[in-house]
Amino acid sequence: MTDLAPEAYAQSDYFQREKRSLFAREWLCFGAAGQLAAAGDFVNHTLGGWPVFAVRGADGAVRGFRNICRHQGMPVLDKPTGQCSEIRCRFHGWTYDLSGRLIKAPDQYPPPQPMEQIGLDAFELVEGDGLLFGRLEPGTADRPTPVALGAGRYEAAVTTDVDANWKSVVSSLLAEPARLFVWPNVFMFDRGEVRVARQIVPRTFSRTRLIDLLFTSGAAPAIAAIESEAQADKKKAEALQAQLAAGAPGPDAPQCREFRRRVEADCAAADAATT
Repeated sequence: MTDLAPEAYAQSDYFQREKRSLFAREWLCFGAAGQLAAAGDFVNHTLGGWPVFAVRGADGAVRGFRNICRHQGMPVLDKPTGQCSEIRCRFHGWTYDLSGRLIKAPDQYPPPQPMEQIGLDAFELVEGDGLLFGRLEPGTADRPTPVALGAGRYEAAVTTDVDANWKSVVSSLLAEPARLFVWPNVFMFDRGEVRVARQIVPRTFSRTRLIDLLFTSGAAPAIAAIESEAQADKKKAEALQAQLAAGAPGPDAPQCREFRRRVEADCAAADAATT
């Protein structure tokens, strides 16, 4: 199969299928390890439709958790990035340490069991090549695909929101093969002395976030130029989204056909494994 039905780009049901079958089981690029340089630094995403965050603990380890309080399922973090000494749900005051363990709860909202038995729900998170990779459920690969990041230091992140399905975003970028694609959600490319790791962050069936993680071993990155390029890519992806949702065929470049084939094949294989 080289083409997907229009509803694959425009309906929530298809996105929910990808969320269960692909996003939960694949290693997804989560961010740069340098974003969590000190204890208490955190990055908070809706990644593949899952609310999750990563935080560096007092012991130096990076851990990933679902952004859901164990009390009533409300989010425990609101900001996309930041620094904290503890993680406190603003709704009812349940408070967790940086390892995810419940340490405080107001008397009027007591936990149903001893606090040491309650903690935030963790997900698998690893550091590799200066990046963080996470997955919600066990999959077939023990480790994420290596990324050729080089020895540059992390400098900054540039965020761009796109009104398009994540597959439209990937397809529009694949149509220009100057960027290296690392399945399923990273593009690598160089801009002068700056190496860019572009995360494709699926948020809903119609919303995708680009996060350009900038690394350099030389001069500071020209952030305005990166922002301008991301805005141009946003327009291309949104134009392609309109075409695909209307039933036009996807881009015919070999790498685009292979991407669509793999999305469908991975979802079908996961569907078969759960039936």
